[in-house]
Amino acid sequence: MAILYDADQIAVAKQIHDFFKSRGYSEIHCAALNGNSTGEDSLVPSLRGDRKEAFNLWQWHWKPRGLYAFQHTGIDVRTADLDDTLKLMLWELEDQSFQAPIINTQPRIKYHSRLKAAFSMDRLHEK
Repeated sequence: MAILYDADQIAVAKQIHDFFKSRGYSEIHCAALNGNSTGEDSLVPSLRGDRKEAFNLWQWHWKPRGLYAFQHTGIDVRTADLDDTLKLMLWELEDQSFQAPIINTQPRIKYHSRLKAAFSMDRLHEK
């Protein structure tokens, strides 16, 4: 069975790809980020999940993750446009300071590669 995407979904996938590719991420990383967003919200940024408590492409919850991100970036996951959503994901992948207060069972992790950062998203946040 083929999965069909409309023009808006294809445009979102291209924007995700181009944003991260322009910042040095590999084709595999871009594909992984698109794949995760496809699984979270079918590349439709306006969809809300988890009883309408999860927002945007990667379905961030306001508490604690979204609030912490807002305090450090000024980007509100509940109202962010696509450009800000991409900036927020970049911050989350590369900054990693958000992990310590939110995931207190995990040690703070330093990432030495973008690949490790991308894998962390699945390991730490997609339970």
